Order: sequence, then C-alpha cells, then structure tokens
Amino acid sequence: MSDVQFTPRQLYSSEEVQQILQRAITRQVTQGEITREQLLEIAAEMDIQTSDLEIAEQEWYQQHLIDQKRQKFNLYQQAKFKNKAARYLIINGFLVTFNLITAGTLSWAMYPLFFMGLPLSLSAWKTFQVQGEAYDQAFQRWQLQDDLKQSFFYIWSRIKRAWLT
Repeated sequence: MSDVQFTPRQLYSSEEVQQILQRAITRQVTQGEITREQLLEIAAEMDIQTSDLEIAEQEWYQQHLIDQKRQKFNLYQQAKFKNKAARYLIINGFLVTFNLITAGTLSWAMYPLFFMGLPLSLSAWKTFQVQGEAYDQAFQRWQLQDDLKQSFFYIWSRIKRAWLT
C-alpha cells in the first residue's frame, strides 16, 4: 500500500459528490436495500426537499420502465434473429448436402448461401445495433404495437369476465 496521505478537497463537482455519496450509502447499508423511509431520511440530511426527491423518484421510475421495455424489445429482436438464422442453416444445410450428393462438389449451392447470407448479415447488424436513430424508431414502433396488444388483451379479458359473470 502506498504511503500517500489523503487530504480532503474543499470543492467537488456534482458528479464527484454523487459518486462519493453513492459509495457512502452503499457502505452504510449492510442489507443492500434501503427503505423509502431511509431514503427520505438521507434526503432530509442532505437538505433535499421532499418534492425534489419525489420528482427524481418519478423520473427514475419512468426511466426504469423504459429500460425494462428496451430489454424486452432486445430479447424480442434476438429471438426473431435466431429464428431467421435457424431457417438459413436448415435451408442452406439441405441445399449444400443435396449439391454435394448430386454433383460431388459445392457448385450451385454457393449462390443461395451468399444471396440468403446477405439479408441475414444485415438482420444481425440491425438486431445487435442497440443505439442510433434506426434503433429508436424500431423500438418506438415495437412499443406502440406492444402497448396496443396489451390494451387489446386487457379489454378482451374485461369483456370475457363480464360475459362469464
């Protein structure tokens, strides 16, 4: 360990304050979770108004919901890609095998490999590219469809429940 003496600074940036306080809170809480009452106490000790804390809590919750939806969207995209890749492998595996059995060499089966491989490659790039304008647009389209689907299922379940009772 080095013998460098620590001397606290007099000024910290807001990011540094956030990092230091996050470490201190993590060290203070042994069970790993903080109750809402503890959160309010910490905010009060830091002279943070309850209204500001509630606004920050609502913003955090909204961002948390969006992050969960993005994770669900990414899993959906990956599942779609896996299905495309499986179809590609099955079809081209059959064609290559058929070509090798009939001609004894790989000749005409290379064309479907390449021509079907290009869209699959583009689909892979689109699936695993999780930033940018195209991703945001695809996510928004998917989110709208998902919201409509959930609304439909909610209405349908209410109709069924009313019908059965």
